[in-house]
Amino acid sequence: MLIIAGAVASLLLLSGIGIIPAGADDPTPEDRCQGSEAKFYAYQARSNGQFGPAVTTNDVDEAVAELYSRMDCDPLLAVVIAADASGQWGDANALYSMAQKMLRDRQAWDALVARTRAILDQCNPVFRERSNEYMTLAMRRGANPQVMPTLYQVSPDRPTFRTLEFDCGGGRVVVLKLDCGFQPVHQFFSLITMTPANPGSTPSINPPGTPPHNPPPPTSAPPPTTPPPTTPPPTVPPGCPTGPNGCKPPIPPTPATCNLPDDLCHGGTGPPTPRPPDPVRPTPTVAPPPATFPPPVYTVPPDDPDPTVPVTSPPTAPD
Repeated sequence: MLIIAGAVASLLLLSGIGIIPAGADDPTPEDRCQGSEAKFYAYQARSNGQFGPAVTTNDVDEAVAELYSRMDCDPLLAVVIAADASGQWGDANALYSMAQKMLRDRQAWDALVARTRAILDQCNPVFRERSNEYMTLAMRRGANPQVMPTLYQVSPDRPTFRTLEFDCGGGRVVVLKLDCGFQPVHQFFSLITMTPANPGSTPSINPPGTPPHNPPPPTSAPPPTTPPPTTPPPTVPPGCPTGPNGCKPPIPPTPATCNLPDDLCHGGTGPPTPRPPDPVRPTPTVAPPPATFPPPVYTVPPDDPDPTVPVTSPPTAPD
């Protein structure tokens, strides 16, 4: 079983914060594809699904140099090999996004390749013949070679196959199939689907002969602002002088007066319109205080009978 347990120095490979310095044998600028020279080698492969043309050399150093050269020109291949070398795999969408970033940022692409080379250069590259069951990544290409292929995993029925392997020690080995253009080999790729997706028709790279297109990063637009309301300046009729005795713009609700002829100040034909009199404001009246009345006098009849009224004794019964 192949064990891809990334070393501590490679854990940050795909994050763009590599801690391994680039080696002194980095490719020169002439070796790197630039702008519209970027390509997907899957479109040059013998059959759909392969990463690129077969590598037939019998020299290990030439095979390694060919791998690095293709990584300089194929952003998706560079991202996949970087993930395999570091052991830090993402799903297919994460790999596509990283490849698109490489196309937009050549410096980031070169840095990714340099960090991957620094990892693999510490390992021992060898050729091997394998015959075990395995899973490998494949690239489904579309009709337009500028369209990025899609990734999926397959288990091909091949009795033997030739590999370029980087033995990094401690059981960590990076295995790449040579007959399919450096396809990674594992027992299983847990984050990659087995169903090939349609690559679509949107180009990821520019056709040959066109300058590279590097769209600026999206920025949040500032919220729309409403300009403050403006009041037009008051107009003075033609011919009216300025000053305390000249024409002044009307101030509602009282019209202004003008000492010039009315036809110059107001455009009319008759005499100037006099200022209307000030409105008459009624003088407020104060209500008189309420009338007061003396308190009622109540007469209480006396307890003794009136002496002027005769008192008649009741008749007595005869003896």
